Parts: sequence; C-alpha cells; structure tokens
Amino acid sequence: MSSIGSTSRVYIALENMRGTFDATVLRVQIRARSPNGGGTAGEVYLGSIALFGLRKASVSHPGGTNAGLTSYLDFTSQANQLFGQALPPDAQFQVSIHPHHELPDGIEISIERIRIYLAPMDSSRQS
Repeated sequence: MSSIGSTSRVYIALENMRGTFDATVLRVQIRARSPNGGGTAGEVYLGSIALFGLRKASVSHPGGTNAGLTSYLDFTSQANQLFGQALPPDAQFQVSIHPHHELPDGIEISIERIRIYLAPMDSSRQS
C-alpha cells in the first residue's frame, strides 16, 4: 500500500481534450471500489475544469498535430476519504465527467486519455 498525503499526492489528468466550444466547464467525479473488494464506495466530487482555449488547442498545426488541452486535479484529500491513509495497489476507479450545463446541439468534446497517478511529494515541501 502507498501512503497518501504525507509522502505522496494523487492526481487525475484529463489529457488531449479537444472540441469547438470554449465556454464549457466539466464536472469531474470519481467512484472507487472498496478496498476489501466488496462493492463500491460512493461517488466523490473532485473538481471542475474550465475549457477556455479549447478551440485553439484543437486546431491542427503544421505536421498534423493538435495536442488539445490537458488538465490536472489533485484529489489526495478525496483519496483519503475513500481509502483512509493508504491507497491499495489494486485500487480501481470509475471516473464520471459531465458538463455543468447542457452542451448546444452538435457540440462534442473528446478526452483522449484519463490517467490517475501517485506522485511523491518533494521532500522540501513535507512538514
């Protein structure tokens, strides 16, 4: 098990988001399987992500690249809420992402990849 909060942080990354509607705010929630393997813990709100600049980030550049936007949310405190002070090595998550307001007809937003990762804290920041 990995310690949460005192020596590491838990992040979710929404990578390479693309679309044509900048005026969107996405609500990100997560549900985790119970550490004992039975059932799931409740859904927990992680935060909101504003997609300002999405249209420009989605335009193809020379060479055919359009990286889109990438946003990160630190959900260390929510992971503590779900698992206590230790993250099981076999933890499983279900991520839900919804716009705060209904999108206009014909508007689509894509997210290429969602990553959840544990990052060690900088030792100079630990107290």
